[in-house]
Amino acid sequence: MNRREVLLSGAVLVLSSVRSAGAQTADLFRPSQRQVAELLANDSSFQAVLLGVEALRLNLILGAYSGPSEVEMYASSRPSFEEMKAEAIDGFKVLRGSLNPDSNEPMKELEPDLQKSVQRSFEIMSKFGIPPEAELMRKQATAFWTFLYTLTESGTVSPLSVRDWLCGSSPFDLLCG
Repeated sequence: MNRREVLLSGAVLVLSSVRSAGAQTADLFRPSQRQVAELLANDSSFQAVLLGVEALRLNLILGAYSGPSEVEMYASSRPSFEEMKAEAIDGFKVLRGSLNPDSNEPMKELEPDLQKSVQRSFEIMSKFGIPPEAELMRKQATAFWTFLYTLTESGTVSPLSVRDWLCGSSPFDLLCG
């Protein structure tokens, strides 16, 4: 192999790894049908979704917390979060078992503003110190995506109402913008 061939093969390797990294990042914002099907398979699996969204909420609070005056704001938004969780449970009952658990195809994107909120959760959590490639980040993002999907795809809550709730509820309002 001559020097030119070595350089070309190295360039191809670098370009393919960059493309793969970009594809992996895109996959983080949109889980596979298999991942979502597993989360919508039974009550215990769906509880993991709710736990992941709760963890995201707490991480957003901890990351954005700047003083005692904010405690009341976060506490006052808790009831609306509990209402959305109840709506998500109703949506789960509608969607349970509706996806192909054998498909690795990515799910369709959420409504654009909601899909941006999932992406924004990565950006914000990265600023708060959780690396984008961390398992914690992947689990929270998949849970958050599935939560939003369950609310909207089941018809339990309209995408506009979910967006309005996100943008009007601390700390989820950090994910709007």
